[in-house]
Amino acid sequence: MIMFPLSFDVQPSLAVPNYKMELLLMSATGHVDCIPPSHSMEDAIDAACADPDNYEEGEAHPSAHAVTEMKRVLREASGLFGNIPNGSVAPYSGEISITWRRDNRMLRLTTFSDARPARLDYGTAPEGALGDYQFDTAATGEKLDLRLRWILSAGMPDTR
Repeated sequence: MIMFPLSFDVQPSLAVPNYKMELLLMSATGHVDCIPPSHSMEDAIDAACADPDNYEEGEAHPSAHAVTEMKRVLREASGLFGNIPNGSVAPYSGEISITWRRDNRMLRLTTFSDARPARLDYGTAPEGALGDYQFDTAATGEKLDLRLRWILSAGMPDTR
């Protein structure tokens, strides 16, 4: 698995001006998904789904339902959060996932080719240890917004 750090400015709405966030970007096939922050996540989804290097021979591509559902949840969240931070887009076996990482926190949104609702997996993993992960099998834009704020708050000084 290859990891590549990407830094970008977090939205001013989080009241942390010029705070840099570092994401580890990776793909299921081991190549680096380096998406410039100026591109939208919807463009990144389309590009990742169209890239033949993201698939093994005979592997199912994401269905129109998986793509549409992913974009729907992202649009709902962007109405609350603002511009969605770039994450690692990985199509696999007919599904699509986007993973965001910060410090020891991980957030993954997955959509499926069948009619199942989107899923959120999130949690923490101390360095060198197994993680403590939870999941939500009915992901919405509101829930993604909440979890993106949680992941972005990792490593920030406590201002209480």
